[in-house]
Amino acid sequence: MSVPSRAQDVQKLKEKYGKGGQKPAAAPPLGPDLEAPAASGPRTVAEIEEILVKSRGCVKNPEETAELAPALKGKYSLVTCENDDPRVPPKDRMRKTLIAADNEAVPPGGTLGYGHVPEMDLIRARLVDHYLVLAFERQVQYLDLLKLDENSSGLKTFKVAGVVVGEQYSRFTDAKALKHALTVQGGLKADSELASKIEGLTKKAVGDRPHMLNAAKSLGAWIIVAVSNGEVFHVWPEKKP
Repeated sequence: MSVPSRAQDVQKLKEKYGKGGQKPAAAPPLGPDLEAPAASGPRTVAEIEEILVKSRGCVKNPEETAELAPALKGKYSLVTCENDDPRVPPKDRMRKTLIAADNEAVPPGGTLGYGHVPEMDLIRARLVDHYLVLAFERQVQYLDLLKLDENSSGLKTFKVAGVVVGEQYSRFTDAKALKHALTVQGGLKADSELASKIEGLTKKAVGDRPHMLNAAKSLGAWIIVAVSNGEVFHVWPEKKP
């Protein structure tokens, strides 16, 4: 019985993602269901957080915001809010509430709730660099807090910056985010050669052009390609002279 070579798997990955590849399941925000009380003027993130924790059954876990970029501290926060109303279905009682200041994707009250979506329960969430990372039962999504999309209703939403489904990593717009996903979800060692080189090799492959990174495992090893304007570039394994 023949065994496919790594070269064949690299080619398959290029063909798959050159045509669009994996798409994320819809996981829209649930809206400002835990909005801070109205005030005479704008509130800071710290003030909204304090109000929620004191009066709305919310708890802040410092680990969920520990990896937030230093420049964004004080501009974003994350708390877990529980609704103990027996009329609310159990799967809908937990919300991860994003608190933000001056972001078009967040309602005027300064909060945006994320929770259960059709066929997927939200397991955990955290702020990493400038991303909101939402881990659902069968999918992990990276949302870019600094880049916005507009949905069909004209509402601003955070741009999807990466999706993980099983061992398929797709639509990553930044090598740093893909590196985080591979080390946290994919078991890649932080001190591995791939982890140390992924950002430099991506830059070498596509330069400053907008791109999407896609990764998958073949024979126990990672294969990474970048797609830019329909063209596919090989990133890993590193091509050596």
